[in-house]
Amino acid sequence: MAVQQTAERLQARADQPLLNGHRVLVADGTGLSTPDTPLNQQVWPQQRSQKPGWGFPQASACAVFCLSTVGLLSYRLGNKKSS
Repeated sequence: MAVQQTAERLQARADQPLLNGHRVLVADGTGLSTPDTPLNQQVWPQQRSQKPGWGFPQASACAVFCLSTVGLLSYRLGNKKSS
């Protein structure tokens, strides 16, 4: 909710012109290592290529930004096994 409200406020104040009348969005994603806790192992399990008990649980993050405002519009977190 806060991300959406902030994005709307930034868009209303944007002074950058649109590209041929269109808003330009940028998507980016990355992988993250999370702390090795039992809960994180359930939510973000290790990759299949890792031996059990070795390494850290792996999460995926994807975000969408507005190029003219450089504001975050949306993001999602997930585990690499279901991504």
